[in-house]
Parts: sequence; structure tokens; C-alpha cells
Amino acid sequence: MYHFSKWDVLIVDDEPDVLTLSELAMEDFAVYGLPLVLHTAQTKAEAIALLEETPDLAANLALAFVDVVMETDSAGLDLCNYIREDIGNRLAQIFIRTGQPGLAPERTVIDHYEINGYFTKLDATEEKLYSLVKSGVRQFLWSHMAQTYMAGINEVLSAPDWHQKIGYLLHSFIEPTPGAPVNIPLYIAFNEQPLVQHQLDQQNVESWQQQQAHATVLHFTRTGNLYALADNNLWGITLVADATHTNVQLLCRTTFTPPQDLIVMTYEFLKSLATLWQQQERQANDRVKTVVGV
Repeated sequence: MYHFSKWDVLIVDDEPDVLTLSELAMEDFAVYGLPLVLHTAQTKAEAIALLEETPDLAANLALAFVDVVMETDSAGLDLCNYIREDIGNRLAQIFIRTGQPGLAPERTVIDHYEINGYFTKLDATEEKLYSLVKSGVRQFLWSHMAQTYMAGINEVLSAPDWHQKIGYLLHSFIEPTPGAPVNIPLYIAFNEQPLVQHQLDQQNVESWQQQQAHATVLHFTRTGNLYALADNNLWGITLVADATHTNVQLLCRTTFTPPQDLIVMTYEFLKSLATLWQQQERQANDRVKTVVGV
């Protein structure tokens, strides 16, 4: 959950000057306060070798700017297919940047290749690159979190014990992933029961509950479900129990403050888990009533 400390960007072009200018333009870019880490290659083969030698980069690649004509007229497009099909990375935002648009017309490329944007080298101003980097990282992060949350819910639904699986799933959020080694403080409780308590003790939790009165607050519903943000990227989500779901308290300190759409996505994810938690409790209570003949 939001373990990122940087955004990996791959730049592939057979013109050394283009690589140098791209690095100079992007070296100070940041998204959500986190820096870019730029990786460069001059050919498709060199880029593939780089990705094969650094699997963390292949798995966590956020953006790629790829020239079309390099060692062959279609080398860049072949590299796009390699990233999508051979590596299986569907989340990286790939932008084609070509100096010879006649060899790879924009509509043809967009129709036949799974890319996210197309522009010519003449259009590659610093402002253009800034815009693409910002929007690309935002889309990458949104897609990454959506995939993570959807996979998590599916894992819980397929498990025989939803309570146990929810606990395992939430614990996995404190485990740094390859290429994203940030260890975040995290506290999550379901029905007043702490399921995850990592680098945040009870005193931290109680202090946070007091800080909420002075924090920036986003109300999801009128029943008390809310998100609150304090200083230093400390934030939390509170779900109040109702007829459909149990109560949930999340508190964490991340490397950046997630944008509002991802906060809402996290809230909906927790609400789905809280609903499954409540359903299993009801099923258990119904079985007890059946046994005792109530």
C-alpha cells in the first residue's frame, strides 16, 4: 500500500543528444513529491537487456518513452510488445516518441499497439515532457492500486475463512515489494480488533484519534465514515459499523499523500472487506443459533 519512494522511467532512443536532453529536462521532475529515476538505452536490444538484468525495473516500470526507428524501422514498436507481452507489464505508461512519423503513423500505432500516447520529437518540449510524466505517473499509480485492491478482494472471496484471509491480506501491505522497499507504519483494526499494528503503538493510535479533530477531513457518508489527513503524510480512514459492514480504523504514514481519488478507492476497498467480515460473523452466529435451537 503506497510503498513507492520513486518512479522508474525508461527512455529509449538511438540519438545520444535526445537521451541527454531528455535527462536534463526530466532530472528535477517529481510527482507527489517523489523523484524520477531515469534509465536509458539506445537500442531495443539494449533496453531488453536492461529489463532482463534488472527484474525490479521490469516489474515496477512506471513510464517509458520509446523511439520507433532504431536498429530497425519497427524496433520501438517491437519493444512495446516486449514490455506488454513478454514481461507482462500492463501498467507502465508507454509513450511513442518518433522523429519519422511517416514510418509509423499515429493512428496506425494507436490502433495496433497497446501504448498510452504518441508524439513527435519536434513536440518534445520540456513542458510536454512534464505534462506526460505527471499524467503518466498518476495513471500508473491509479492502475496499480486498482489492480492491487481487486486482486485482494478476489483472494478473500476464494478463501474458506474470510476473516483469516483478510488478516493475511492486510499484513501483506506492510511487506516491501521488490523495487519498492519502503517500510510504512500501518495500523488496521476490524471490529475493534487490531489486525495490523506495525511501527504504530496504541499511544500513536490514541494520539491520532485526538488529532482528527484538527485534521483535514473528507466525509464519505453522513454516518461518520471519513478520511483525515494530519501533518507529515499521516492519514487515516474510519468506517462506522452499520447493518452492512463492521467498523474499521486505518492509520498509516506514507511517503506521499495519496490523491483524493485513491483515498476514495482505498475507502471502497476497506468497505468491501468490512462487508465480507460482517457477513462471515452473521453466518457464524446463524450456525450457533441453529445448533442451540434458537
